[in-house]
Amino acid sequence: MTKNIGVGLWGVGAHARRTVLPALDRTPGIDLVGLTSRNAETAAGQARQWNCRHWISPDDMLADDGVQAVFVATPTGLHFEHGLRVIEAGRHLWSEKALTVTLGETEKLAAAAKQRCVGLCTVCGPLYHSQFQALLDLISSGKIGALKHISAEFGFPHLEPENIRYRDDLGGGALLDVGTYLLALAARLAGETPSDIRCRIETEAGYEVDTSGSASLSFANGIEANLDWGYGRPYRNALTLSGELASAHVSPAFSKPEGRSLDIVVRNADREQTIGVADCDQFVEMLTVFADSLGDVALMDRLRNDSLAQQALIDKTRLSAA
Repeated sequence: MTKNIGVGLWGVGAHARRTVLPALDRTPGIDLVGLTSRNAETAAGQARQWNCRHWISPDDMLADDGVQAVFVATPTGLHFEHGLRVIEAGRHLWSEKALTVTLGETEKLAAAAKQRCVGLCTVCGPLYHSQFQALLDLISSGKIGALKHISAEFGFPHLEPENIRYRDDLGGGALLDVGTYLLALAARLAGETPSDIRCRIETEAGYEVDTSGSASLSFANGIEANLDWGYGRPYRNALTLSGELASAHVSPAFSKPEGRSLDIVVRNADREQTIGVADCDQFVEMLTVFADSLGDVALMDRLRNDSLAQQALIDKTRLSAA
């Protein structure tokens, strides 16, 4: 019988409490061993709720033999420092997106992980949802014809001013927080990295980080993509694929609010068809793959390379707007 993988959680912010902890608790093959946070009171309370341990110091977590993998849910600006400590302790690193602030930092983490023979996985939940696989199947089936264009938008009203997403020193900003989803899905749907990117990044008055952005991507296979993301706008969460024969639309496409239909609507000049998509917890599906990679060297290598590719795409997008 295969032993479950012991996981420690580093960081117990609102997202970790709302999404990560429930997913870790529900994922088959994973045991939530414990958690650590700079807020000892919050850590202790969450440990009681999830019936796990809590460590006052991350060093104590990293020294615990029961922890094989660490899910880093601290602010993006701290991911490089925290991630490197995880890897150097010989633990597998599962990190919230964006993995780091810069490509150079990601390259250092990837090299360290490869040298230590540990996993490096970056969160991108929508890639693991059954809806995304259904979109890939739709493209490969030829039902919409050859894919020509991808359109995606993900935006929502401003958060509270003290939210860490607005802090430059903690790696805040809409590109790393929101734009990364659109870029990752567009590249995966197109089947390759873009050959050309034209990007606009904006910082709204009164903020120290970028608050919105848009990008036009061109791929060598002839596919084009237009992406739009940001804070301070009405809620938008949609993706449209346009092929030679028909279009396919999904909303929601990125975060999956409870109670919303996840079905794909396919339209051409003559009719409209709905393709049913079963709901699932995209975080649980993702964590299952992360856990599987610990016993699969090829999968571990692919997920590490995916992390590198995702950060390289973010970096290329940022540079195109400079």
